[in-house]
Amino acid sequence: MSELLVWFIRHAESESNAGLAIKDTALTSLTPKGIEQARRLAQVFLGPPSLVVTSVYRRSQETAQATVERFPGVRQEVWPVHEFTYLARFRGQLTTLQQRKPTAEAYWRRCDPFYRGGEGAESFADLVQRIQATLERLRQQEQGFVAVFGHGAFMRVMFWVLFTGSFEVNAERMRQFSAIGPLFTVPNTAMIKLRFNSEGLWFSQIISAHLADRAAHAQHDVETLEAE
Repeated sequence: MSELLVWFIRHAESESNAGLAIKDTALTSLTPKGIEQARRLAQVFLGPPSLVVTSVYRRSQETAQATVERFPGVRQEVWPVHEFTYLARFRGQLTTLQQRKPTAEAYWRRCDPFYRGGEGAESFADLVQRIQATLERLRQQEQGFVAVFGHGAFMRVMFWVLFTGSFEVNAERMRQFSAIGPLFTVPNTAMIKLRFNSEGLWFSQIISAHLADRAAHAQHDVETLEAE
């Protein structure tokens, strides 16, 4: 295949990231700071992507908006690259990240990769399968440059499976990720670069050098593995 370059980008600061109470993670918007981050991110692009991919989540689409406005006419698609939804039980309840944290910590202590915590929730195994399908879908793209506006936990687990070279899912593997996952910090609008070609798949470290305030955002990521 010809070479395909992918920038996998975490969304800008959301209301949940800022500590505000939310009712539905899919409908969480960017903060004013997040909107400015998205504008700065758009200026990092030296040329237009051949495809912009977002999740169905509002904060992903709002982050992409400044890039789409900078490159009018760019092709756009919505893929299932949304955030890990293991805390779906809180949907419809007004809660903050700190209020959800005990439930998130209990989930990771349980360490059952096939456990789904209620209607609408997915398991760790479901997430890994979704990541594998996303990477395969990218592999099938024509040559060019794809910008994917994704989410923190999705990107952490993607980086982990690429780093370990395995999509295998079991309790030991999940335990391994829960122990080292917080080390893979993904600040808002940080990215992982992927390159697909005839020799296989190359991936970068998590890139945040383009962020002026990356230290403050990294701290949020270190504190919890909770889905946003």
